[in-house]
Amino acid sequence: MTEWRDHLEILGPDLSVWPPRLAEAGIALMSASDEARDIFAVASGAPAPGADAVDRTAIR
Repeated sequence: MTEWRDHLEILGPDLSVWPPRLAEAGIALMSASDEARDIFAVASGAPAPGADAVDRTAIR
């Protein structure tokens, strides 16, 4: 996952600009790993997974 995070940090979340080999590997990783999808979502600017659940819990 460290390498996946590094690639996202360096290359950004737009896989269309990644070298094809790396983009294909990233897609394969996301298809097999919830953690990889969560990392990608955060890199893409989505809220952290479960963040809204944490906020709802804090409000109660």
